[in-house]
Amino acid sequence: MLLIEHLKHAGLTTPAARLMMRSGQVFYRGLPTADGSRTVTPDEVELRPNGPRIHIGKAPVLLLRDRHIMVAFKPSGLLSVTTSGRQEISMLASMHRRFGTVLPINILPEAVAGVMVFALTRPLQEALKAQTMDVRYQAIVDGVLESGRDDLRCLELIGARSSLVEADGTRTLDGIRAGLAEQDHPVLGDRKHAPGRIAGAHPSPAIFGSTLGFRHPYTDAPLRFELPLPDDLERLRRKLAR
Repeated sequence: MLLIEHLKHAGLTTPAARLMMRSGQVFYRGLPTADGSRTVTPDEVELRPNGPRIHIGKAPVLLLRDRHIMVAFKPSGLLSVTTSGRQEISMLASMHRRFGTVLPINILPEAVAGVMVFALTRPLQEALKAQTMDVRYQAIVDGVLESGRDDLRCLELIGARSSLVEADGTRTLDGIRAGLAEQDHPVLGDRKHAPGRIAGAHPSPAIFGSTLGFRHPYTDAPLRFELPLPDDLERLRRKLAR
């Protein structure tokens, strides 16, 4: 079912549904979405009419907060940490402004969206950094990847010449992108590793940090965050599937 149809079945008028989506008050599998044309599982759609307005694709999205850690989604185009000579607000600065001192555990490139985790104290930061986290990335790549390796899986064949793949974070993100390019399956929008046509297929690399799993550094409880494609990548997927 399309998201917009689900919202209308839930009793919203089309204008009201579109307003809630634009305001970041419609969540799908933990992420706010303004993409009414995406196919959804109704049980995984959540309406937050009293929640704060969220600039989708521009602002961080808080996924978990307790007395010890915070987990948040970083959109593409936002720096993870403040960089010398850059005036833009970073993910770290934004979280610090909202919640006080936070200490980052994992860093994502500016152009790549994904899950980030922060500790609230130095000992908890050290405990989290000592863990081997379950990190996974999803990417839209050129070519039909019919079979993969243990660390690379094809999730969906998109149209006649693209694939949605999942890669384990056992290599660096740049290593994953370079490895895909070496296999003749470069990430769409990857200006570093892909040839011209493929590099220009999307404004940024069509890859994001989709999954992050680890143990809570204080309670030792297992935590796992699995997110759907952000709106821009979902629209790209549908475009390629036509």
